[in-house]
Amino acid sequence: MCRESLIDFSNYEIGKDGSIFSKHYHRLFKGTVQSNGYLQVKMMCKDGIRRHFGIHRVIWYYFNGDIPEDLQVNHIDENKLNNSIGNLNLLTPPDNSNWGTRNERLREVRTNDPRLSFKIIRIDPKSGEIKEYPSIREAARDGFNRGCIKRCIDGIQEQSMGYKWMSNSI
Repeated sequence: MCRESLIDFSNYEIGKDGSIFSKHYHRLFKGTVQSNGYLQVKMMCKDGIRRHFGIHRVIWYYFNGDIPEDLQVNHIDENKLNNSIGNLNLLTPPDNSNWGTRNERLREVRTNDPRLSFKIIRIDPKSGEIKEYPSIREAARDGFNRGCIKRCIDGIQEQSMGYKWMSNSI
């Protein structure tokens, strides 16, 4: 049994568009955007206590019943503010984490945000070949150790895997 079964739904009108109308307050609940991006609303439970619930979970429960403990409610269009029932489905936690373009968006932010990464240069001392990477993380994708690259950039060690490394900002 999921937590949303505690809600006293007789106090509310739930719409397929993701709206929640309070019969007691005679108004539409807008919800509060939490730090994780999900809308949350405080609803009256059967025991008379008001508790916080994710709107996406309330909508799913109201129209489809219990949410199994091993599944999560997913937003199909990846918009956490679109809580219409047609935009929600259930997925396992790994599938939910890998849904849509999430991983590509995160990789793009990590790679190109100058606050999170900086360009580095790999120099082959024998041939003089130079290769630029947008970040240490990208160099690691070519099989290099991030910690060793960082130590080279910081001047702690001279080379890693036969290459010299330096920050492009120098």
